[in-house]
Amino acid sequence: MKDYFFFELRQLLKSKKTIGLFCLLLIYSGVYSFWQRDFRPIERVDETEMQQRYTVRQDFLDQQAANPSDHWSASLAVEMFTPWNEAEKQRLDALAGEDWQAYAQGTSTWYQLALQFTDERNVFYTPDYYTFQNYYAAYDGRFGYASTAKLMEAFSQLPNKKLSQAVMEQKRGYRHCSEVLLDIYRFYCLLFLYFWRLIVYQKNEDINPCFFHCHYRQKRFFGAKRQY
Repeated sequence: MKDYFFFELRQLLKSKKTIGLFCLLLIYSGVYSFWQRDFRPIERVDETEMQQRYTVRQDFLDQQAANPSDHWSASLAVEMFTPWNEAEKQRLDALAGEDWQAYAQGTSTWYQLALQFTDERNVFYTPDYYTFQNYYAAYDGRFGYASTAKLMEAFSQLPNKKLSQAVMEQKRGYRHCSEVLLDIYRFYCLLFLYFWRLIVYQKNEDINPCFFHCHYRQKRFFGAKRQY
């Protein structure tokens, strides 16, 4: 069984059609990666959005500092927005000074705080997660925030000369090329395994443990029964 599998694999990989198909997929992934350099990521560097969010929350904090409210929700909001706005201010100052290392550090802190304060009732994730009637927006948002926090934490360890807005938004051709190749590789592996099981089934049904074997046995049994 093992020798037969490797024999089929060698025949498949040495085939000129397979080599040509891989070359076409490589060319397609390279072209596609450069087409997608202008995509709009959900977690992006948007200074206007940051400034508006900072201004609204800072106005609320200043108002509460001048005339504090007795309602429990106001004190909760002050406790939540104070560190959150400090991280936002760090991001804005870093953008103004084009200090991407400081921006990455502040962004990592911002997303870590966002994971604590987002509750899907009063504070929501980035609006783009809720588009196209996404029923799993909460899961996607939490995963996106957590992954972005870890990614920015890793970026903050790099020197500033290696960082840019394109890096922060992961708008690099190499990334898209690797993602496309990985998706194609997964699909090709599944397709190969499927056809390999069919080939094994056709040559020796006793080796194949899939459901085709049981179905074929049932057909033979009932077919033979109807002959009597």
